[in-house]
Amino acid sequence: MLLLVGKYEHSQCCYFSIGAIGKRAETVADEACNAFFSFSKTKGVVDEYLADQLIIPLALTKGTSQFITPRLHIIS
Repeated sequence: MLLLVGKYEHSQCCYFSIGAIGKRAETVADEACNAFFSFSKTKGVVDEYLADQLIIPLALTKGTSQFITPRLHIIS
């Protein structure tokens, strides 16, 4: 497994890739790095895996809350 954590001034993002039997280490690295680099090219401040987890805490705060995510990760 390769886990990449990007730390920014007011946020962070996390991308990973999991190895498997017969899967080259370079492929694992490419998958994680490509996801991280794709995120870093957007205006998103929260990655798609954290965005849904922030909805409840932000709903409980006073006033208006907003954040930018490059895409939504929806599991149905």
